[in-house]
Amino acid sequence: MEESTSNRAELRKHIIEAATQAFHTNGIKSVTMDDIAHLLRMSKRTLYQLFHDKEELVLACFLNRANEDRKFFESLVQTSNNVLEVVLQIYAYKVEEMSAINPAFFADIFKFPRVLDYQYRRMLGDIKQGVEFMNRGIEQGLFRSDVDFNIVIPYMQPKQGVAVNRELFPECPISHYIQNTLLIVLRGCCTQKGAVVIDEFLEKRRHQAEA
Repeated sequence: MEESTSNRAELRKHIIEAATQAFHTNGIKSVTMDDIAHLLRMSKRTLYQLFHDKEELVLACFLNRANEDRKFFESLVQTSNNVLEVVLQIYAYKVEEMSAINPAFFADIFKFPRVLDYQYRRMLGDIKQGVEFMNRGIEQGLFRSDVDFNIVIPYMQPKQGVAVNRELFPECPISHYIQNTLLIVLRGCCTQKGAVVIDEFLEKRRHQAEA
């Protein structure tokens, strides 16, 4: 029984990883459960035994991504010198991640109520955790003391904006979009000390891109 449970968990993980890649590449709407089963060379019956419908699979992909994001965040906190350094490393990570995702993926999320509900509840949790974390930046002299991060943090969520940005400006790189939205908001929260950290970070990324 224990071995069977382990095998089932491994198979679920394999399906989630393959489905996530397919959804990111093609958008969620255009990828069917038949496509996933064919991709993994398994029967639809097996797939539906593990995920009752497509929305359950999509939600599982989001839950898995959230778990990976949490681990990445925790590793950054352990190795970074300050709050702003963590935020900027997350920015770089998200630019790379979202640059490889079809913008249809972000628009398609709105077709799945359970996924939207999860995203909303996660956002509320992220805001609470984020406020506590960003307030450390005030103590470190990086953020202004008059900033209300309860209001600011929702504006630092770039995913939904990516879909709109790609429709209006299809040739605009994700990095350019985020630099002109998220980083402007972040810079507005900074003290002079924090602004210097952002400028040094962006300059370093420019040199890396040119190398």
